[in-house]
Amino acid sequence: MRALSRVFAALIGLLLVVAGVALAVEATLSYAAGRSVLLPLATWLRYGREHPWGTGAVKIAELVVLAVGVLMLIVTLRRRKPTAVPGSGRSQLQVSFARRPLESALVRLADRHGGVEGVSVRLRRRTVAVRGATLATDVDAASDRLAAGLGDGLARLPLASTPKVNVKLTRSRS
Repeated sequence: MRALSRVFAALIGLLLVVAGVALAVEATLSYAAGRSVLLPLATWLRYGREHPWGTGAVKIAELVVLAVGVLMLIVTLRRRKPTAVPGSGRSQLQVSFARRPLESALVRLADRHGGVEGVSVRLRRRTVAVRGATLATDVDAASDRLAAGLGDGLARLPLASTPKVNVKLTRSRS
């Protein structure tokens, strides 16, 4: 969604720049020529006089602009995954950990943990979601052992707060 938000911002910025340049050029040329040169202002003025605010075409245009505005507002205000996890402030140096390498390190730690395969880790704001499969007959015990191992691994890191580890293992068919 960040890419979509950036594309929207770039397109709107480009549109505003083009509109501003067109209006500046139009103002300069119309002052010199005494009439509209680039933009069909007379046609737009006539259309505006012939179609009051209550007509269908104007209402549809209003609804489209409103829908685009609401969509952009939702995309902009939506909470996103953190790109970095803050480190502890034990010293004057501020430390943060990039989310993806930390997820990769937790996957490697889970892979070293016996009896688990196909592990995926997603680091969220306050939790670490771990999904995978196990060959063990007692899935709950394997989940608890993996959660404890990953919790210990996270506790060794100088994080500002240790996230809660949620493990969901399924029984492997192999």
